[in-house]
Amino acid sequence: MAAKTVSPAIVRLVDLMEQRYRVPGTDFRFGLDALIGLVPGIGDFVGMMIGLAVLFEALRLRAPWLVVGRMVANLWIDAMVGAIPVVGDVWDFWFKANRRNLRLLREYA
Repeated sequence: MAAKTVSPAIVRLVDLMEQRYRVPGTDFRFGLDALIGLVPGIGDFVGMMIGLAVLFEALRLRAPWLVVGRMVANLWIDAMVGAIPVVGDVWDFWFKANRRNLRLLREYA
């Protein structure tokens, strides 16, 4: 049986969403997810929909339901806390659900 590998497109998407940009003079990185989350009303929903790509990759690779469940929980927590005005905006820069989910998926694969 061939080894399961995460699609390079998914890895690039997570990089774009979570860590593509760096705050000058620091090691702090952020991505489009945090920026999209700043849009009132729909930003966190859009970020969660994009994050579903990692979840679908887990299903494609037939990850165990425990892994998929943890991934869903990460997305849900990110969207729910991210929807809180001001606190949610800070949260989106800190809690990187897509990176967490990619790590879970790589540990499985």
